[in-house]
Amino acid sequence: CTVGDTIQLTAVALPVVDLGPDTLLCPGETLTLLPASASLSFMWQDGSTASTLIVAATGIYSVEVTNTTGCTAMDTVQVGYHAIMPFNLGADTTVCGGTSVLLDASIPGGTTVWSGASQATTSIIAASTAGSYIATTTVAGCTFSDTLALAVVAVPVVDLGPDVDLCTGSTLVLATNGPNPTWDDGSTSASRQITQGGTFWVTVSVSTCSATDTVIITEFAPPPVQLGPDTGLCPGQTLAVDVTVPGGAYLWNDGITAAQRQLGPGNWSVAVTANTCTATDILLIDALPAPVLSLPMDTTLCAGEVWTPDVGQPNSTYLWSTGSTSSSIAVAEPGTFGITVVRQGCTASAWVNVQVVDLTQFSLGPDTVLCPGASLALDVAVAGASVVWQDGTTVPHYTVTMAGNYQVAIAVAGCTAQSIITVSYSTIPLVDLGPDRHACTGDTVWLAPYIGLAQATWSDATTGSSLAATSSGLFTLQLEQDGCITGDTVSLIFDPVQETLDLGPDQEICFGQSIVLDATTPGAAYLWNDGSTQPALVVERPGMYLATITGPCMLAMDTVHIVEGSCAPFVHIPNAFTPNGDDINDLFMAIASEAVDQWTLTVFDRWGLLVFSAHDPADAWDGTYQGREAPVGVYVWDLHYRKAASTGVVQVRDRGSVTLVR
Repeated sequence: CTVGDTIQLTAVALPVVDLGPDTLLCPGETLTLLPASASLSFMWQDGSTASTLIVAATGIYSVEVTNTTGCTAMDTVQVGYHAIMPFNLGADTTVCGGTSVLLDASIPGGTTVWSGASQATTSIIAASTAGSYIATTTVAGCTFSDTLALAVVAVPVVDLGPDVDLCTGSTLVLATNGPNPTWDDGSTSASRQITQGGTFWVTVSVSTCSATDTVIITEFAPPPVQLGPDTGLCPGQTLAVDVTVPGGAYLWNDGITAAQRQLGPGNWSVAVTANTCTATDILLIDALPAPVLSLPMDTTLCAGEVWTPDVGQPNSTYLWSTGSTSSSIAVAEPGTFGITVVRQGCTASAWVNVQVVDLTQFSLGPDTVLCPGASLALDVAVAGASVVWQDGTTVPHYTVTMAGNYQVAIAVAGCTAQSIITVSYSTIPLVDLGPDRHACTGDTVWLAPYIGLAQATWSDATTGSSLAATSSGLFTLQLEQDGCITGDTVSLIFDPVQETLDLGPDQEICFGQSIVLDATTPGAAYLWNDGSTQPALVVERPGMYLATITGPCMLAMDTVHIVEGSCAPFVHIPNAFTPNGDDINDLFMAIASEAVDQWTLTVFDRWGLLVFSAHDPADAWDGTYQGREAPVGVYVWDLHYRKAASTGVVQVRDRGSVTLVR
């Protein structure tokens, strides 16, 4: 049996639901979940059945939707919030002019933009002008805003001025135009009187804004000024005053600005200022009369004269250096005399030097006899004297050079004296023994000058008028007459008689040598047989030489024979030759003036090759080598020879060059 049935199946699409991705919301933000078409039915996790769900808290949200056929679908979403703390600008506020308030709109990681009274882009700003400040800060896609209204109140102005100085006893007024003043002492008036130093301040205010100023007042006492009591001054006196104070300035009534003064008679006043304080004082100085003194500076008296000075004057007392208290004294002796006069408190003193000129002892001296040629100096040794001699001469020193009477008159400060002296000359003769001279041994020299009436004494103590001298020495004669002494001295030298001369032995001489023949004898004249008159003769050739000497106490001669000796030869070597066959200078050879014992002459070319050699001075080089003409050029020669001479063996080695020319 077959049984059948049929069923029809219809496929219905499931409903579509989508809550979106999991998400993070900004603080305070809400999210509306709209998962599907509103024609479906909804079942949320909280049991609600609305087509939408507003999310305002962190959590997991799910919804199940069902269509009309009963098919269902489900979706879930997780919602969270950013952990961000919003900023707060605070309440609206007021600031004083010149100050500011900090506004902070910062959020970590955020960017800030200001609007309104500020267009800044920093998160923190200093606001100092009135207005509305709007800050917007964005971070992680979240935006936060806040607004603050700022009011500005102008700060009042207060100025008490600079610090000042105040003199003790003075008053200073401090004043302010600011509103609502309050002083440091609690007073509230617009001004205040200050009578002492200190620190003072005042505060003025508007609303909550205020300003304060302080002034320091330094109190100074007036400077002390004391010129002293009124007084009087004697002529020539001054009064020393000193009004110096630290930091002071000074002004006198005559315009002088010095602190220290020397004041004379008159009315004086001074103002002294220190630390802005000024004090004054006045002084009256009277001029007192002075004593009158009319003493001369110096006075001169003649011997026996008396001087009576008188300084009498009204209302005065006197005191002389002698102790006298009268107005006058009698002076007859030399000295210094002083007087002090006091008149109405003023004192004057004077001194006078009194000299007494005593010419009673003045004299030119006793009459005098002078020696021949002598002079007499007459001196007037009186200081300050005027002088007149018998011939009208007026000098104090007078020189007498001839016999006669000499008179002088002198005057000193009006005092006079005179004196006379007779001067004569002795007849003692002047001695002349003649010039110094020489004599020959064995001779006698007589010294016999004129001596007149004088007493003669010779150097050998004899007293005759003459002296016979036979030996060398100094001979002196002294004459004495009328206290005068004259004399003379002569030197006598007795030279030995010289009759021999020695020129030395006969000698040998060689060519080129010289011999000196010396006939030197002190005081002699010379004559050689060649006519020479010198003490020595230079001999250069053989011969017979004769010298004759003459002079005081001398006549001598000597002869010496100079012969040619056995000498070293003189060798001549030419420096060029021309071996061209013209019989002129064709050979090169060394020519010796004497025969030699040994002889070697060699010639080398410029490469050192021996081109000629000879052992006999007569051998010569003809300018050839090995039978050929040697080339033109310079050749070096070497010569060595030996000779036994009278002066000894002579060996000579010499080198040079010769030029061969054709």
